[in-house]
Amino acid sequence: MSRNIGLYIHIPICRSKCYYCDFSSYPLNRFTEKDLDLYVLALEYELKHLASLGLASTELTSVYIGGGTPALIDPARLVLIMESVVRYFTLANSCELTIELNPSNCTPNLLRGLQKAGFNRYSLGVQSFNDPALLQLGRAHTGEEARAAAQFLRQEVSNLSLDLIYGLPNDSLARWQADLEEVLVLQPDHISLYSLQVEEGTPLARQVAAGLVEQVDDDLQASLWEWTCDRLYPTDYEHYEISNWALPGKESRHNLGYWLYTPYYGVGAGAAGFLGGQRYRNSSDPWFYTELMRKGKFTAKFPAAEEVERISKEQQVIGQIILALRTNRGLNTERIVGISAAEFWRRYGQKITEYCAMGLMWRNQQIVGLTETGMALSNRIFLTFMP
Repeated sequence: MSRNIGLYIHIPICRSKCYYCDFSSYPLNRFTEKDLDLYVLALEYELKHLASLGLASTELTSVYIGGGTPALIDPARLVLIMESVVRYFTLANSCELTIELNPSNCTPNLLRGLQKAGFNRYSLGVQSFNDPALLQLGRAHTGEEARAAAQFLRQEVSNLSLDLIYGLPNDSLARWQADLEEVLVLQPDHISLYSLQVEEGTPLARQVAAGLVEQVDDDLQASLWEWTCDRLYPTDYEHYEISNWALPGKESRHNLGYWLYTPYYGVGAGAAGFLGGQRYRNSSDPWFYTELMRKGKFTAKFPAAEEVERISKEQQVIGQIILALRTNRGLNTERIVGISAAEFWRRYGQKITEYCAMGLMWRNQQIVGLTETGMALSNRIFLTFMP
């Protein structure tokens, strides 16, 4: 039974849907106060049930509450959620407790409530300080609101992560440079930098299909990535995962759990989990989810799940390889569960040797990883390990 395990709780509520977002979320004005209270109660029912299964340790090394915009449900409800967590689970010493925040509702009163709930890490979805870029993304905040929220949190909390998005349609190096330089002035503990992806079914995808906005330019994204790596390399930030940089000791423990292929609980409408060799994804409809949980007397292992997949031995091997290669730690070929180091090198050794010669991978005895150049081409390299 894994000693390192995380818990993800999904709050599918936001003020408005961003154009690029394909996560499960619904506008706050669709929820009554009763809806919100019942959803919090439903989360407790699922937490209690999952803790009783015995599929993984109930000692948590990380808790991550995401959405949506979790803080919209009111800090008092978040206190109740965290009380439910500690009622059925044990928090390990130095447990990382993260909550996602939106710049438009980041206030001193909110922060006091979040600190009362026990959160010790804050992830702020800035995305950009540039108003035209924010409008293009469909974000509900302005550049000035993002700036004010980031400055406020930097003064008040000791573990702050900021998110930015690059590679928008018609993006420019100047726009991206200005955003990243502003983040570096703030000196957050952690920075997540994501290339914009056009996900099927999103408003952005429909805009692209209708010719209202340009396609995302892959070459531009690659050039922005290259500049970003060059800019951050001489700083104190460590490029510990393809899209993430952190000051020493400030890596996201929760997300590292995903990349190191450890089990995790997923709770809430639209949440996904990985327990007992199975992946599951809950119903994304929060009202349907709430009704399911309120019925109690669960007969299914994952009663809210609309998808459950038993992960085969080969799928687990591939998952371990690809996720570990996303990190700067690389892949220890002697610690892959389900395949020996000898078999790994028999399958992939020649190709890895070629990648090392091309400067795309590195090798240190039995550990292999991607170089900065290799990270930029990671999706192509990962195809090597697919069946």
